[in-house]
Amino acid sequence: MFDSELEGMYHLPGNLWVETPGMAQPLSRAIKKLIILVILLAMLAVSFFYLRRLNPWFLFDFIEYWSAGSLLLAHQNPYDPVALLAVQKTVGWTPAEALMMWNPPWIAPLIIPLAFFDYFSSRTLWFFLQIAVLAYCATLLWRLYAGDRRSGRLVTIIAGILTGSVFWMLFYGQISFLILLGVTGFLALIQRRTFKSDFFAGAFAVLIAIKPQVLYLFWPALFLWTLSSRRWGALLGCLSAVCLSLLIGSAFYPNLLAGYISSLQTMPLTVWYTPTIGFWLRVWLGFEHFWLQFLPLLPALVWLLIYFWRKRQDWHWLSEMPLLILVSIATSAYTWTHDQVVFLVPLVFLAVAFQVARHKQAMVIFGGIWLVLNFLLLISHFFVQDHYLAWLAPLLLIIYLIARWLIDRPAALNRQGTSLPAT
Repeated sequence: MFDSELEGMYHLPGNLWVETPGMAQPLSRAIKKLIILVILLAMLAVSFFYLRRLNPWFLFDFIEYWSAGSLLLAHQNPYDPVALLAVQKTVGWTPAEALMMWNPPWIAPLIIPLAFFDYFSSRTLWFFLQIAVLAYCATLLWRLYAGDRRSGRLVTIIAGILTGSVFWMLFYGQISFLILLGVTGFLALIQRRTFKSDFFAGAFAVLIAIKPQVLYLFWPALFLWTLSSRRWGALLGCLSAVCLSLLIGSAFYPNLLAGYISSLQTMPLTVWYTPTIGFWLRVWLGFEHFWLQFLPLLPALVWLLIYFWRKRQDWHWLSEMPLLILVSIATSAYTWTHDQVVFLVPLVFLAVAFQVARHKQAMVIFGGIWLVLNFLLLISHFFVQDHYLAWLAPLLLIIYLIARWLIDRPAALNRQGTSLPAT
């Protein structure tokens, strides 16, 4: 991907960019760890205070996971709105209707343990789990893309975690962070190129399937890649994990799958106000035309077929996943801004790519744009509803494409034998 003249400064084994000893050393590792520790402790202390004092905060989205897990643990239907409402009222839920969990039934093994604790303890533990997973994913993604390279690691990790989407995900207690964990685990394992690692990479991908519509392009890409590469382990691992999860859930409630299918028949898909292009097409062209919600998927799927065909002989998940994530969310029929925590993947990719390509000024500019957009996302929820932010994901996709063009352009010029101007 990058200019061959950089290879004297960086090694590129297996798509990992590793810093060589000649690089200038950053701050000492001890100081970096101390800074990270202080920031995280401050965040956790403040957040814990609110979690324990502001009881209404507990009653956002997390309540659907806890109440559904409680029903499963009691061998009841987690998709029964009447039973869900009864459980949710026990912890102070006041609306007349239950907050439904619409995630597919293979989420069962993830939500059952939530019911092992009372609601408030479970919510607090869930918050700390979110923080831990985010920090782990940010660190692992940096290692995947940068290897042992340390320059810029601290700034990138902090910029990736302290975002508007992360804040609102933590605030609502959403499950989107597990999608990020699924993507990160898949990328880490798929690079090892053995059947066993491919199998477990596919098993990790089941976490992406807890909201399959968010990164929906991943699924046809995985299928096409499996057919092209003849590496069946990932697809087999994903199917095995789904089946195992269904078996575990069915052991607690035998009619789990039937209950989910039944709930879909009453699912209020047509009335959800989502930050998606499809929703605004319905607003502009007629809200009764429900099919418009899914119209953006068609050009995205056509693009994927063409794009994969051109890249089929040189498909690398580490370099292709960022674009798949951005196009998926920009065109998805149903997604929310807190699902954009997965943008940590393209952020880390670009941060490393800019450093490898020595685009320091561009890195500062794009980093500033990233911070401004996330600040807008952070404060916007205090003034407008989520669907008014449908422009954010497409804009970030455009910004990413511009950044990739800047990164890839020197390599393209060099391949043509064109000398680059001195900078």
